[in-house]
Amino acid sequence: MSALEAGLAVASLAAVLIVRIPPGIRIHTFEWKDIVSFLLFASGFALVVAVLGLGRLEWWFDRPWLGWALAAGVALILIGWTFEHYRENPLVDTRWFLTGGYFRFAIAILFVRMLLSEQPVGSTGLLQALGMAPEQVQHLYVIVAFATVAGVLAGAVMLMISPKLVIIQSLGTLILIAIGAWMDAHSTVQTAPANLYVSQALIGFAAAMFMGAAVILGIGQLVQRGFGSVITFSVTFGVTQVIGGVLGGAILGTFQIWRAQHHAAYLSETLVGSDPQVASLLQTYSGAFRSSIADPAGQSLQGLSTVAQQVTQQANVLAFNDVFWLIFWVAITQLVLTVIFTLRTMLKMRNAPKSADTPSAAGAAAI
Repeated sequence: MSALEAGLAVASLAAVLIVRIPPGIRIHTFEWKDIVSFLLFASGFALVVAVLGLGRLEWWFDRPWLGWALAAGVALILIGWTFEHYRENPLVDTRWFLTGGYFRFAIAILFVRMLLSEQPVGSTGLLQALGMAPEQVQHLYVIVAFATVAGVLAGAVMLMISPKLVIIQSLGTLILIAIGAWMDAHSTVQTAPANLYVSQALIGFAAAMFMGAAVILGIGQLVQRGFGSVITFSVTFGVTQVIGGVLGGAILGTFQIWRAQHHAAYLSETLVGSDPQVASLLQTYSGAFRSSIADPAGQSLQGLSTVAQQVTQQANVLAFNDVFWLIFWVAITQLVLTVIFTLRTMLKMRNAPKSADTPSAAGAAAI
């Protein structure tokens, strides 16, 4: 994945160098203090991303360096923020970021990016828990790729029709994520990649449509503030996407592990050796190894091991269902809040007096 991202970055650089932008007005905006800000923010966010990415693998409370790295990362970010806040010509417009409208925008796209972790963490993890090999999920990824392209085209067409439809795109993204998560929340140990075609296509479509809507919403905010804060918008968009991805993966992955342990403990308690059904099941699995293991004790151990594997698999499937339900309810909650804030903004716009200083209709509607 890292090699793919590096390759796409190099391809983007080549495209920028080949397709030259027409000459325009150039303004000298960077100064030497920007280097200090960049080093503080880059180092801080790098440490935070490292902790979020490795936390559930090393486990959060088992490695002291995770706590120290997280504390150092947060401290560096706060120092950089304070440094920028009191600069005469800040690289990052901290005062704009703390305004209600822009802060809600940043939090909204952060949460949507976290919800989109349903694909890399939820569905992919579920198929891995079910023992699916990479060649068995190729068709699923092809369908998701086509759905993503369709989402890009649909979003572009809607924006060409009217920029006001960006709100419809935002709400549609949350609705599609909720539907996809609800469909995946009914998975069983018999689930196959074909059972996820529709749900994952919906989420892939939503992810592509969300990117266009998020950019337009941000540009609407930027137009009101002034293009002098374009770096702040770029930093906000990039950070929310990166942090949202790793944070969503960390939260959902940790939640899945916790719920899997809970389900495994519950299922293990129901397997009592005195239960005739359990005894019959153990006898059946032990008998399957008679041709390869002559020792009856070895046959019993292999039978117990097989039952334990099935219990673990069932617990993981139930845990992933819990993850999908969590995504569903968070998406519904964000959908309701988005509708409330949108209606409140529309009422304010309707009651506000019209004047020459009023922002453009497209920019106001996008907010």
